[in-house]
This record gives sequence, C-alpha cells and structure tokens, in this order.
Amino acid sequence: MNYKKNIQQILDLYKQGRGQVEIGKLIGSSARSIKKVLEQYKVIVRTPGLSSRKYSQFDNFFENIDSEKKAYWLGVLFADGSVSENKKMSTGRVVFSSTDKDWLEQFKIDLGYTGPIREEFHKKFKKSIWKVTMDSRKMFENLVDKGCKPRKSLTLEFPTKIPGEILHHFVRGFFDGDGSVSILRNKNNQNWTSICSSFCSGSKPFLDNLIQKIPTVTRTVHIRPRIYEIKLNKADSLNISEFMYNNATIYLERKYQKFVEFKKIYKPKGCSTTIISLPEKEEGIV
Repeated sequence: MNYKKNIQQILDLYKQGRGQVEIGKLIGSSARSIKKVLEQYKVIVRTPGLSSRKYSQFDNFFENIDSEKKAYWLGVLFADGSVSENKKMSTGRVVFSSTDKDWLEQFKIDLGYTGPIREEFHKKFKKSIWKVTMDSRKMFENLVDKGCKPRKSLTLEFPTKIPGEILHHFVRGFFDGDGSVSILRNKNNQNWTSICSSFCSGSKPFLDNLIQKIPTVTRTVHIRPRIYEIKLNKADSLNISEFMYNNATIYLERKYQKFVEFKKIYKPKGCSTTIISLPEKEEGIV
C-alpha cells in the first residue's frame, strides 16, 4: 500500500500512541516509511521507552505541586514509592505498592493511569501486596526534582517546592505511607485511654526537616535499628491530626478512622467536649 495516501491516518494513529512498527503493519507499509512521514510533518518522535509502553498516565502530574492531590500523592510516593531510570530506553519507572488495594485504585484515578493493579505475594510479610507500575520519563524527572530519587531509603530529601498552604497534604500522604497511629487501653482501668502516633524513615535529615514543619512539642528524632522515628504522645497526636486532616478530601481510611475513634471517646479533664475536629468522610473518597 502506498503510505502517501494514508498520511492523515498515520498522523492520527501516532497521536493515539501507536508505534511506528505497529502503524506500518496496520497500513501495509514499513516503519521506515512511517518515520519519514513523521519527520516530514515535524512530529516529535517519542523515545523508544515511551513508544513501547502499553499504558498511559498524566505524565506532568508532579511538574508543579499546586493542589491537594499532587501534594498528597507526592507524600505517599516519598514513603511507599520507588523510582528508577532505564538509560538504555531513555525512560523512567515509578512504582507504588501497598497492602491497601482501594488506596491504589484512588491513585490510579487521580493520576489517570490506564494500566492494571497487579497482585504479588510478599515473602517477607507472607501476604499479598498490590502494585502499580508506570513508565514515564517526565514523571521520573519531576519526582527526582522534588527529592524523590532512586534508592531513596537512606537519602530522602525533604521537598522545597511545596507551597506552605498545602504542605499538610504532603505530610498526610507521607504519614499514610510511613506513619502509624494506635489507640492505647489499660485492662486494669477501663476509664484510661490514650493515643500515640509516629513517622518513620531511613533518612534522618528528612525527619529533621519534617519535625520543624509540624505543630508538635516533640522535636526529637529517635534512632532505631536501621531506621529513624518521630514519636508523638497524645497531645502531639491530636495536634498532628488537626494539622493533617484540615480541608482533607483524600486519605488512607484505616488510619483516619483511628483518630475518629479516639475523638469519640476522649474528653479532656474538666471539659465536656472533644478537642479535635476531623472532617466528615465524603462519599467515594478513599
């Protein structure tokens, strides 16, 4: 088939994400001829890595951190994500894994990812985990620019390009990934109840920066075997919950519910009302 009669079809198929070889097969021509058409019409040719990927996503999602969702998911990836570079294919890979499948479903929606959520069995923890893998040079570069770098566990850097008014969304994202919250009870005293929470990271400089930006009295980063931790008592846990969930519409449900549960049962001495006020859950939000 004469490819010159199918120029518009070639341009349309390439715009849809089809590769040069695939287009050639569809119209009965060679990949070389398809490339000539693209060059003739000054179409920017995708890199090999971009051309070969099966799925798409919002590649520019993390270019500018200017919304709740962007700040939140950046925090999540700082905790539970990983990035890597394939120099041969001139692309980058972003991976997010968790035991909370519903959480990954929301991630897929917000980042416009068209691929699947894959299940893998984690030998160390002896249970299934869920994973999203995205190939995107642009997203990789933007995350690295924000401080989320390859092999980040020990070298994580606190981001400097997040506006102050949405920083709490980033902190909540990181907490949902590498934070914990527990309600404490005394079997011998049913009237005694407390709450504690923490942030963990393999990077002490990251936590040193974080602790200066959250509304807590605690200013100490504790050293544990191969990890660092910020431990928060009841008062600080209540303060951090107010801070993190202010105007929040997206969060990890099970951790959020711990604070809600404690809010319902805790009353300060000499006061008939609780001291924290968390947002109501909106339908459809994970």
